[in-house]
Amino acid sequence: EAAYDPASERLIKALVDARILLSSGSEKNATIRLAHQRVLENWRRAKEIAAANAEFYRIRDDVEALRRRWDKSSKQRDLLIPKGVPLAEAESIAKRYPGELGAPTLGFIAASGKRARFRQRLIAATAVLFAVLAVGATVAGIRAWQAEQTARRNFDVASALVTDVAQGLRNVEGVRV
Repeated sequence: EAAYDPASERLIKALVDARILLSSGSEKNATIRLAHQRVLENWRRAKEIAAANAEFYRIRDDVEALRRRWDKSSKQRDLLIPKGVPLAEAESIAKRYPGELGAPTLGFIAASGKRARFRQRLIAATAVLFAVLAVGATVAGIRAWQAEQTARRNFDVASALVTDVAQGLRNVEGVRV
């Protein structure tokens, strides 16, 4: 994974030949490591680079661990990088250091971002749907209240008319109400 392009492969070979890095294993499963911690302690420029990029290395290591777990699980969607800070950090290093990450890792970060944005759009659409339903329910409630008020007024008018008619009939002789 460290030798993901020809330039990186040449650099690693040169560092192994200079015995700054040690290599073990076969080509596909080869691993590399520092020959000694003193390499970083005494190599001022390497020490500065490592210190300046410590956050990058931490995030990359976290993302790589998540990607390996995702790969082992047959790429289950539930094991993509969760939304929030972990995904924001992963997308940040993918944008700032695309050449430092292999294609599988970049693909993993992209798939994680795509899933998170899909969920975000789904949540937003659900919120809009509930807002529309709430507005509709409010409008229906207001119209029902207005209809009730109209019905009460009509009832009061009808009651007054019936009372007036009954009173008028009582005034007529011989009619019993």
